[in-house]
Amino acid sequence: MLNFLTKNYHWIMLLLIWAVYTCFGIVSGSLAPISPLLITDLNFTYTQMGIILGFWQFIYIFTAMPTGNIIDKWELKKSITIGIIVMLASMILRGVSINFISLLLSVGLFSFGGPIASSGSPKLVATWFKEKDRGIASGIYATGPVIGNAIAFASAPIIAINIFNNWRGVSVIYGIILIT
Repeated sequence: MLNFLTKNYHWIMLLLIWAVYTCFGIVSGSLAPISPLLITDLNFTYTQMGIILGFWQFIYIFTAMPTGNIIDKWELKKSITIGIIVMLASMILRGVSINFISLLLSVGLFSFGGPIASSGSPKLVATWFKEKDRGIASGIYATGPVIGNAIAFASAPIIAINIFNNWRGVSVIYGIILIT
């Protein structure tokens, strides 16, 4: 059994980075399906909600390259761990946001952890996989954020309305997913 795990450890690493990238998708897709609840609870205009929904992508443009450099300088494990912690902090802060600025800043924080997941995935494949297996490995990790978005879009309204009767519970559940 140990020989099997040692021989196939790169696939286990791929599974782990896929899970991280799936969490990226969950976090990035967590607000859109519950935006009507946010608009009502925090008294947002549609413009404010639109700014919040697009803010992480705007900041991501400026943080992607530096976080890629960080991954190159630090070891992959350390940088991915920091990325997960930053994504978790973003989720927690979203759940305790009380106004436009606090929610905007918590969403913006995701732009510092998210690029580590998206830049770390190809780095892991290039590091751990032989050239002949990189295509399939890349195809596998690329499904992560799409599946994460699908999970968020399907579950966020159910969590918010049926379980917690409040949009803030989504941050709790997704935060637990990030920790595990």
